[in-house]
Amino acid sequence: MLTAGWVRLSACAAREKEPWRAMACSVRRCVTWRSIGKKYVIVSIKTIDFPDAGRAGSSRHGEQLLRAGDVDGRAAHRGAAGGPAPRPAGAGPRATPSPPRPPRRGAHRAGRVASSRPPARPPARVIRPATPSDNAAIAAIWNREVLETAATTDTEPRTLGAQQAWLAAHGPAHPVIVAVEDGEVVAFGALSPYRPKPSYARTVEDSVYVKEGWRGKGLGGLVLDHLLALARAHGHRSVIARITAVNEPSLTLHERHGFARVGHEYQVALKHGIWLDVVTLQAVLMR
Repeated sequence: MLTAGWVRLSACAAREKEPWRAMACSVRRCVTWRSIGKKYVIVSIKTIDFPDAGRAGSSRHGEQLLRAGDVDGRAAHRGAAGGPAPRPAGAGPRATPSPPRPPRRGAHRAGRVASSRPPARPPARVIRPATPSDNAAIAAIWNREVLETAATTDTEPRTLGAQQAWLAAHGPAHPVIVAVEDGEVVAFGALSPYRPKPSYARTVEDSVYVKEGWRGKGLGGLVLDHLLALARAHGHRSVIARITAVNEPSLTLHERHGFARVGHEYQVALKHGIWLDVVTLQAVLMR
């Protein structure tokens, strides 16, 4: 049970000693704890000082304020100073002013000058079938690997004529594709016949090459994914990859795309004065 009200202290020691000072007692809450059967009363006492001119009638004036509920004389002072008059007893609560509205979203950005710099766009990367116009770019990528690395066992660079013949020999079942980024051929891949005998017609050998300076950007995986999709589309059953053992990036790339090591040829190719091992990997597309 909660009760609140003002009570007059009729027997207050302070009042007997100083009659010009009125005291009030506010009973804020009265809480009954049913579990232990005790009551706790929280009491606050406030004092009011009045002008002591003559000290006469001050006690009676203080009692009137107590009965009116003005325990500290603020209402009287506000009325004298021209402030809002005290509210009569029983009046409803004063209307509280509405809180200020928060600023509209984006208002703090008003007045900003728009940047003239165009937004950055991702590079335009395209995988498409190779055309005769790509022969020079394909030959440049291939010849660097032939002359400077052990990524292939070939030792003779291709002329432009040899490159044109190589591309023309790849029919629909053995496609050649290129990766183009911002108009530049940066990688290529091909499916080639594995063996000339007709019984090997549905087994192909893949090759993937990425231009120097463009490695590590996901181009090799993108090209290999497309080659495997094309192999399935043409009904091929197996894809073979023959990779020199020192070409670890290519071995890892193929294994990540489902190839398994099925053979290892030791010291079968001599290039740049070094004997190279060749690892054979296979991906079976249809089981």
